[in-house]
Amino acid sequence: MLDAVPRDLAGMTRVVQGLLLHEHWAPAYGVTLPDKRRSESH
Repeated sequence: MLDAVPRDLAGMTRVVQGLLLHEHWAPAYGVTLPDKRRSESH
């Protein structure tokens, strides 16, 4: 599984950006977070 993870910084950045979404950036991506998901970060 980890063999597929990029080893370069730009590649790792793309992977992380595809997996994580900061609650304050969600609207910029057209994502509406339900209250239950918002509470997961605190």
